[in-house]
Amino acid sequence: MASRLRLFWWSLAGFLLFFFSLGTILSLHTGSAGSIQLVVVLGGGGPERFATGLQMIQSGKGTDLLLIHPLASQIRAAKEAAGADRMAVFTDVLSHSSWDEAIRTRAWMSEHGVTRVAVVSDPPHLLRLAYIWSRVFAGTSLSYSLVATQPAWWSAWCWWANRESRLFVGNEVLKLAYYVWHY
Repeated sequence: MASRLRLFWWSLAGFLLFFFSLGTILSLHTGSAGSIQLVVVLGGGGPERFATGLQMIQSGKGTDLLLIHPLASQIRAAKEAAGADRMAVFTDVLSHSSWDEAIRTRAWMSEHGVTRVAVVSDPPHLLRLAYIWSRVFAGTSLSYSLVATQPAWWSAWCWWANRESRLFVGNEVLKLAYYVWHY
């Protein structure tokens, strides 16, 4: 009886540790952009993705910007920031999933001779992106680094205390399970 009770408490402690660490686990795969040729701002998300990508370009971390499913205002802002052809702005409106974004970016990179990109997205999206992009880029000389935005609503350790974070984490867990099963 005592061993069953001990097993129960250890299992409960393990579950709670996993649950409360889930935000951190999902957002661990951020890296430094280093020297890159292209900043890829993934579609969806809030304004932080575009702002982070544009800030990277303006600070000289990349030379070109690829916006996936951008708003018209984002395209205008990017072109204004480009100035006198200092950077090129490209768009992709055909991708329908994170997998498509990686596939289409890889094809775009091959077509344009780009070998290293930084991919900008929200922190809880990074584990799934790491899984997807590592699969899509396997066996190529192309490389990427994942760059996390810093949205006000996100806290890796307190993700469960914020509705937007809870929804994002729940969706990411389901999507990650699907991607691991499907791809």
